[in-house]
Amino acid sequence: MVARMNLTDTGATFSALAQETISGGQFVKAVSGATVLTTTNALDNVIEIMLADAVGDGTTTVGVALTTGVSGDRVTVQTNGIHGFYAADAIAAGADVMAQTVVASADAVTDAVFVAGSKTIGHVLSTGASGQLVLVKLTL
Repeated sequence: MVARMNLTDTGATFSALAQETISGGQFVKAVSGATVLTTTNALDNVIEIMLADAVGDGTTTVGVALTTGVSGDRVTVQTNGIHGFYAADAIAAGADVMAQTVVASADAVTDAVFVAGSKTIGHVLSTGASGQLVLVKLTL
């Protein structure tokens, strides 16, 4: 996977515990954890995430990992701002996009118009052909 760069806007982020190895730039989903929020632990010790890399995960995507971590590590997740992704197919600037989570690397976007019941994660700021990097304004 190609390393990502913060371009101009890291937007809104939160921290969560990884339940598996997650690389920066991959879409993630929130999962139920065994940890309960109490007066002695922090919220970012309760929120747990996994890769959004299976069919149907596009509707449960909560953001994109900005940092890399293994199971038990705290990972920063971006929910709003500008980020670069691979185009799963040709995408025109201005199009609404969704996470293309069936791609094994969980780091591609596709046009949301073509998928019924899709969850729009933002819109494309640059035009790109399949496999090219495009800029996306995340609005999760």
